[in-house]
Amino acid sequence: MEQSFPVVLAQFDLDPGAAVTPLPSPPFFERFVLENPWPAVILLALVGIAALAIFNARAKLKSGLAVGGVLFALAGGCFLAGVLVTTPREKLKQATRELVGATARVDRVELDRLLSDDLSVRVTRLSRSSGKRETMDAVETLLGRQYRVKEHSILEMQATLDGPRLGRTQVCVRIGSDYGLLPSWWRVDWELGSEGVWRARRIEALWIPGVPNPGG
Repeated sequence: MEQSFPVVLAQFDLDPGAAVTPLPSPPFFERFVLENPWPAVILLALVGIAALAIFNARAKLKSGLAVGGVLFALAGGCFLAGVLVTTPREKLKQATRELVGATARVDRVELDRLLSDDLSVRVTRLSRSSGKRETMDAVETLLGRQYRVKEHSILEMQATLDGPRLGRTQVCVRIGSDYGLLPSWWRVDWELGSEGVWRARRIEALWIPGVPNPGG
């Protein structure tokens, strides 16, 4: 049986516990129609098929076609909405994926695009006064030289909006280097720029195995 990542961590005494508080869930419509329409699409389609079969068995095929047609149309509408609409939460998650990838690759150009000029960082081994340039220098030193990243993956991610132009994500990242695999949880506070680009304005380490107070 497949186990969730938190369960696997707990088995190895690597459960972050209270260090990571889940972010608020999105509204029902946004979550199950715009971001993940498949449950609604499948349910509406199945109900449509069932309605068509029931009406047909009662010799009321026209009524069945009408009811089934409405349900199939709703299913199609949910699918199109999910494909055509990208919610702010989805954009936040995409920005987080890009930030994680740029950090793992030590891509200074991409990091410069994704990090705010007034960035603040809370992570052990970095001064709280570290800004954008100091952070990129630290990434290049630590992940580009000392602990060169060979692989990386995102194991879990959450996103929420704090206002029209403010948002937060929490992401569990696993990196692989010569020293093995290391999971960690991070919080990123985002701000939407005037040109429509989300930029990280605050980054905090929430949980790193064996590191007390990873946020400095």
